[in-house]
Amino acid sequence: MLLLAASYLSLQVLDLSSNALSGGVPSAIGNFSRLRILNISRNSLGGFIPPSVGDLNTTLILDLSHNQLNGSIPAEIRGAVSLQELRLDSNFLYGAIIKYWETVHL
Repeated sequence: MLLLAASYLSLQVLDLSSNALSGGVPSAIGNFSRLRILNISRNSLGGFIPPSVGDLNTTLILDLSHNQLNGSIPAEIRGAVSLQELRLDSNFLYGAIIKYWETVHL
């Protein structure tokens, strides 16, 4: 499990890929309000993607690929309005990816 401390909440890049991490993606992940890149790919993370990923509204790249995540992709992911790259491959996810860009006014 990822432990969050107040001093880390201003991180802009968090790369924990390929570290044999297990457990779930903590719902507190949404507290990283300044995160631009989050890569926790190629681990053994299981469970569901927490709805709090929608709070990552400054995140440009979110890579959760090559884990053991399951369930549906949360609709709250629409809140991550700055996303340019979303990698969810090689998991056990189902459902449609919500077209969050349909709600963005250009």
